[in-house]
Amino acid sequence: MRCKRVIGGLALVGILVLADCAGRSGGESLASRTLVELSRQVDSSIQNRRRADEARGATRRMDKEIGKLEAALARAGRDLARINRDYDATREDFDRVLDKLDETREHTSERLVVLIMDLRHAMSEQEWNQAYEGMAAYRDSLDRR
Repeated sequence: MRCKRVIGGLALVGILVLADCAGRSGGESLASRTLVELSRQVDSSIQNRRRADEARGATRRMDKEIGKLEAALARAGRDLARINRDYDATREDFDRVLDKLDETREHTSERLVVLIMDLRHAMSEQEWNQAYEGMAAYRDSLDRR
């Protein structure tokens, strides 16, 4: 059961990063808004100030990583639009942009897994489960929208 919860948490972040982080609403991406909620859940779950600071640091680093990916997505979108306008553009032109984007996405995914593990290590099992339950409720509220 514990492994299932960890995998569920990883899957939530992974899905947000890989699928939804480019979608914007009100100036913030879904991934950024979700990280704000994660920080709120961490704050309410961890009573120990030092561990709470460690956990908040991990969520801030997650936000920076997602910001880098969002910037790369925006850059790739502009590059692809430019290439698409060029009648003489080649498949290699598209591949260069997409390969760079894949590289950035892969790097971000690897960093996020490390940061999720940092976050988990800063929390007790009880705190992790409490934050997980809060995030599940948040995810459910998004599904109802």
